[in-house]
Amino acid sequence: MRKGLLLFASLSAVLVFVSGCDPLIQIGGAFFPCWLFCPILGAFLSFLCRPLFIALRVEDLLWPRALVYPSIAVFIACLSYILFFR
Repeated sequence: MRKGLLLFASLSAVLVFVSGCDPLIQIGGAFFPCWLFCPILGAFLSFLCRPLFIALRVEDLLWPRALVYPSIAVFIACLSYILFFR
């Protein structure tokens, strides 16, 4: 019990101190966290992937599509965060 509480307290302290390390982007005079930009980029690029998959005739092989396209969006969002901000 005590070990779990100590682990929880130390993880909470780490999260509090690391939360201030988020890089910021200035857009129109306002500062936005970078993680907010990455999901938007991921969603936009995943929408652009669909016409590419149709042109390459591989969309029929992608199933279930309800999981494929959100997975592509999450992958692109994580990759863009790693490439541009870390």
